[in-house]
Parts: sequence; C-alpha cells; structure tokens
Amino acid sequence: MNKYKTNVQKIYLFNFFSMFLVIVPVIVPYFLSLGLSMSEVLLIQALFGMTMVVFEVPSAYIGDLWGRKPVLILGSFFYGLGFSMLHMATDFWGLIFYEVLLAIGASFISGADLSLLYDSIGNDKKLQMKAMGNYQAASLVGEGVAAILCSFLGLYGYAYIVKAQFIVGWIPFILSLSLLAPKYKKMNLTGHRDNMLIVFRYIFKDHKTITLTFWNLVLWSLGTFCAIWLTQKYWSDESLTLSSMAILWALCNFIAALSGKLAPRLIIRYGLKKILIVMALLVVTSYITMGINLFNLGIFAIFFFCIARGLCSVALKEEFNHQIPTEFRNTANSLNSLFFRLGFFFLGPCIGYVIDQYGLDVALYVLAGFFTVCFVFLLVPLLKRKLTDSVGHNL
Repeated sequence: MNKYKTNVQKIYLFNFFSMFLVIVPVIVPYFLSLGLSMSEVLLIQALFGMTMVVFEVPSAYIGDLWGRKPVLILGSFFYGLGFSMLHMATDFWGLIFYEVLLAIGASFISGADLSLLYDSIGNDKKLQMKAMGNYQAASLVGEGVAAILCSFLGLYGYAYIVKAQFIVGWIPFILSLSLLAPKYKKMNLTGHRDNMLIVFRYIFKDHKTITLTFWNLVLWSLGTFCAIWLTQKYWSDESLTLSSMAILWALCNFIAALSGKLAPRLIIRYGLKKILIVMALLVVTSYITMGINLFNLGIFAIFFFCIARGLCSVALKEEFNHQIPTEFRNTANSLNSLFFRLGFFFLGPCIGYVIDQYGLDVALYVLAGFFTVCFVFLLVPLLKRKLTDSVGHNL
C-alpha cells in the first residue's frame, strides 16, 4: 500500500470537494429567480436523473476496462464544465446544458473513486472498512461545510454562491490529475457481452449473499434518501425559518459523517449484523416518529436518519465491495447506483402522490410500512447468511 498511500488522502479530498455543493441548499429558489416555473425545475431534475441512468453503467464499465484514473479525470472535467455552464446560464436551456454536463461527469465519477480507493488499499478488511468510513465522512462533511458557506454567501446574493460553486467545481479535476493508477486485474477488452454476463451472474445468480447485500444496499439507501427529500417540506410545515433549516441541514450532514466515521469501530465491537439491525430500526422508527410528531420530536427524527445513513454507507457498502472482484468493482458499484436511482424514480412520485392526496403524515406511515416489509423479507434473510467480520472472517 505504501506506493499508493498518497492516493487515499487525495481520494478523500476528491470526495470532499465533489460533494462541496454550495448551490444545492438554494438551487430551487435560484432557478426560480431566473424565470423558471416549478414544472421546468422538476423537468430539469428529471433530465439529470435520466442522463445518469443512461451513462452510469457504460461509464463504469469503461473504467473497469481502461482504468479508474482516466475515467475520474474525464468525469471531473465534465463536472467542472457543468459548474462553468451554471455560472453562465441565464435561462431554461442554459440550465439544461448545465445539468446534462454535470450528470455525465457524475456518472463517470460514480464508483470510480471508490474502486481506486480499494485498489490503492489492497485486500486488508480492516483498512477497507476504515477507509470506507473516512470516504463517506469526507463527502458528508463536504456537504455540511458547503451548506454553511451557502448560508453566509446568501447574505450577499446568488451571484456569490454561483461563483463559489464555479471555483470549487474545478478542484476535483485538479486532484484527479495527481492520482496514481494502481495495477489490477482487468476484464477482457473485446468480449463485452460476456463481461457483462459475468458481472450479472456473479451479483444476481451465483452468490446469494451478494445478491441480498446488493438489494439491501439499494433499499436502505433509499430509506434514508427519501427522508432527506421529505425533510425540507416537513420542517417548512413546522414553520422553521430558512436560517434554522440551513443550520439543521448542515448538522444533519455532520451527524451522518460522524456516524460513518464511527461505524467501523461499532462493527468491530458489536458485530456487523447487530449494526444492520440498528440501522433498519432507526429508519422505520424515525418515519413513525415524524408521522406522530409527539412533542415536536419529529423535527429532530431526521437526525436518526442521518445516523442510519452513516451506518448504511459503511456497513452495507463495505460488505458489498469486499465481496466483489476488483476487475469489475467499478461496474458493480454503478449497477447498485443505477438501481438506487431507478428505485427513487418509481418510489418518489408514488410518495409525492400520497402526500398530495392524503398528507405528509400518511406518506411517512406508508414509508414506515414499506421498510418494515424490507426488513422482514430482505434484511432478515441476509442476517441469516454468513457475512464477513471486521478482519474478513465469515460470521
């Protein structure tokens, strides 16, 4: 690992600045200030998601064939171009161009940075788990610090926020140029159909534990992600001020970062299976608490989602990556991301419909019920199988 030790810290920094999204806390009102309607704002976000779906797996497959570093350089270059376009965009079509460039960049980056991190570390389970915690913490701290900076720059207007995002948006590209490229076993450069069949068989057919880990990672990531999307409306309904929401938003990211940072120690002390049970219970009980909102406890229930988010991002993601061969780890991670995005594509509108027709509290109860079913039929079967402990032994 010594030769590639500098890679590890650089990838943490890369992840920090990739998620340093100063514009995100105010992106909807900023788009509206440029004359867009809410339907146009949502259309742009849908286009971003569809672009990610189209490029997600092909870009990851290219990374497995040609190397992680070239893909990271290309992705972060598109990332920088996207934020440059945001700096220049003044209308609907300019913002569409921005979102498409950003989505292409994010597609190439997705999975490649994590795969390069694992390639740089090797097969040491303890180091992998520690690195996963630091990797997730870096992105969440980046989000939190960006939210604080946004609240400060917002005092001077949108122009300062957009300029800051433009500057920060090019830092990942600069960092990617300095990364080293560890050698790893690569897939066949010509048998593309056979390569994809190998990946799909490995994940979905030949290894039941990996299949269950894959679907649990998709669904429990959705569990915390849905909560994040509902949080701002929930806080707004509770009449919180914008400054209070910004502070809580930053605090949420810091709590999730701390949870991810501590997750490896908790797994070593209490075991992976117990941590997964706690993660699932936090998600289900938090949805119920937000629905009941007894003594305004629902306002703070999001913090429990943040703890679950940190645990999920380390426990399940590390377990999945530890069992995936290095030659197609990039593709496997992007497949997971693809199904996550498709899951939200279908689940999000359904929850939105329930909110519009029956209210937010009913939607929260529906989500609690849905993830209770996931606990019984997906997590429990995984817990009955052999998982790896903190040093790579079977449990």
